Amino acid sequence: MQIFTGAEKGHRIIEVIGIGIGSILILSVLGFAVLVHLRQELRVVLVPAVPLIGAAYLVVVLHLTGLFLPVRVGIWVAVGVAIAGMLLQFWRGRIAFVDWFSALPNLVSVSVVGLLGALLAWLPSLLAGSSLPMQATESNDAFYYVSVSRWALDHAITALPDIGISPLTGADSPAFGPAYESVHYSLRVGQEVLQAGLGVLTTVPIVNGFSPLLGVWVFLISGGAWTLGAAFGISRVARLVMGGMLVASFSVQSQVLQQNADSLLGISFLPLVVGLVSMVVRPTPDHPRPPLWLPGLALAAILGTYSEYLPLLGVTLASLTLIGPLGGLRSALFRAGGLIGLSIAMGPLIWFKTVSSLLFIGALTADGNGQGATVSAIARQITEPWRPFLSVVWPAKLSFLAIAVLAVFVVVGLVAALATLFFRRTRPYAVGGLVLASGIVLFIGSRGNEYITRRAADMLSPLLIIAVVLGASAVIQAIGRERRRTIRRALTIGVLALSVGGIGSSSYLTARMIIHERKDDRVVSPQVAEAATWVTRADGHENGNDVTAAVATMYDQLWLSDALAGAPDVSYVNLRGDLGYRGNLKLTSYWDGELDPYVLVGPGSYFAAGNHSVVEEDGIFSLLDLSSGPTTVVVPYQRDDLPRDGRGSWSWTLNPDGSISGGSGSGLQILSSAASLDETFLLLTGVAPGATVNLFQGQVLIGTQTVEKEDFRMSLDGVHLDAGTAQVEVRVAAHDTSPLTLKGIVNG
Repeated sequence: MQIFTGAEKGHRIIEVIGIGIGSILILSVLGFAVLVHLRQELRVVLVPAVPLIGAAYLVVVLHLTGLFLPVRVGIWVAVGVAIAGMLLQFWRGRIAFVDWFSALPNLVSVSVVGLLGALLAWLPSLLAGSSLPMQATESNDAFYYVSVSRWALDHAITALPDIGISPLTGADSPAFGPAYESVHYSLRVGQEVLQAGLGVLTTVPIVNGFSPLLGVWVFLISGGAWTLGAAFGISRVARLVMGGMLVASFSVQSQVLQQNADSLLGISFLPLVVGLVSMVVRPTPDHPRPPLWLPGLALAAILGTYSEYLPLLGVTLASLTLIGPLGGLRSALFRAGGLIGLSIAMGPLIWFKTVSSLLFIGALTADGNGQGATVSAIARQITEPWRPFLSVVWPAKLSFLAIAVLAVFVVVGLVAALATLFFRRTRPYAVGGLVLASGIVLFIGSRGNEYITRRAADMLSPLLIIAVVLGASAVIQAIGRERRRTIRRALTIGVLALSVGGIGSSSYLTARMIIHERKDDRVVSPQVAEAATWVTRADGHENGNDVTAAVATMYDQLWLSDALAGAPDVSYVNLRGDLGYRGNLKLTSYWDGELDPYVLVGPGSYFAAGNHSVVEEDGIFSLLDLSSGPTTVVVPYQRDDLPRDGRGSWSWTLNPDGSISGGSGSGLQILSSAASLDETFLLLTGVAPGATVNLFQGQVLIGTQTVEKEDFRMSLDGVHLDAGTAQVEVRVAAHDTSPLTLKGIVNG
């Protein structure tokens, strides 16, 4: 979907890239402020990860300040501490710029790899020409994260929104329903507070920054891969290959399309944590040992961002600590204990939320579906991140080559991953990050919860890619030590060619799926914000007390409520929030049942009114003044007493022609300033000719009609208005299973 054209689209494309690059530069400055406290030789190693370290710093500090302060204030505390630390190091004369310049080529190389992933992540926004959130799949996660970020911007992250079930019972906007859920269940908020903080520093509204920041989180992954590669002593080229495979992997890019912002930022922290912990607990002459507080900071950052990683990360870090020369075990345990202690000290709220979150998710995982899962079902869910490669249509001339490269890549990758078990340097990672982590994911899959299994597979995917690169590097290095240079050179070229082919095919797959399926994408339209300004102008009090929103589609409900977050008294005939809105999925409206002076009509709802009643209109929304003449609005609503067969439920999306479909028994809410509904008709379609359609108000039969042709009108004569409102149901004969589609409402 494209919402801007011409010069305006060009400006929006620049905006997307500008927000992303600006955020990366800010994170780099803050990362620089952290690195100035390290020894010169360690700074050189970590310079390519400088923006990622800056992100970790902000996540941890904003959790600390968030105990008492909103992000709008806490971000300046974080910036002030960083600047003070840099000035102290300058004053002490401990900063030499020569080491930064010596690491510049590595920083540029890592940044180029990161930009590959960022551009893929930005592709949907670039095609749409908009920085606003986009729904490329059925997921509404973007609204969830924007809601929590909005709340954290002006409130402490421990403050619970006061929403209630209607404007009369709540003080805060229902747009903060996800924030209520996050605080109530003590869920992780690292990505959300980081997004809010960057919004303050860049002066970009949170809703405009969400999509560009998805690309930033992908960009950061390559810096983490560089750090992990340095810890395991692999070559610079191998580190770049690892970064490229991670940022371009379809698992990562599909999470961009799913709007999984938290897990994307968590993936960027994953290799950083593994690399830093490995450097600390089992140091080698290849690299300097970091101070304990640095891996402690990174560990707190990943848990504060995506606490679900703890089981897989825990077994990986435990293996890195326990497996190795026995003479170094005691010191490894002491260092591991020390960095965990420092991590808890730096992020007490983070660790509390991590424990609470894992207990909650663990209970869901243990319960599963109550029946377990078959081997084939487990295999299907775990291979979810990789199966799209088998269904994509490749260019005709490259089809065979692409499939051949992928087949060889899979075989070589499997061999390389298993090879990590046979080398002393990589064995600790192989036991934890490959074997034990895979075992945990298999156990999760055996419980039968498909969603949790898919998410676990996405978490395992980067660990497998890391194992592949470590194994291939170990094999190549082993051959080199035996002076078989020709074999080593051939193997290196072959592995590089396969890696480039894998990265290229993954990038092609991602780009093709984005471009091929973008006609179904939905972008938050600027008209949403425009409609919100109408509401505050019409209401006069800016709290929305005199306005009811009548919108049937869930996507538009959510983003309209976001735009109206500053008007908490707006009523919503329909408002179903994703991910357990207000902690209760049964709540599908935010309305006291009254007839307000103004009604904002949006997608899926229809009205019959004179021209004088239409105050504002923009092609998507219409603001109606019910006092300006007889006006009737019909709104499909979700019944809370649906039969088990699911009939009576309206779709959450529109049909291409702007109509909305449901089933027999689907409910309609009517709002009207007319004296009666005589000579008012519903415009319906979809029911088979010859079928009998009945109109009920409660249990009272209002009218019966035999359908003569596909498009028909149903009279509302006899429907009783109670203070201007009424609820009716359209029921089709029991034997007819045709969809019932509402196209509008007319007078006369």
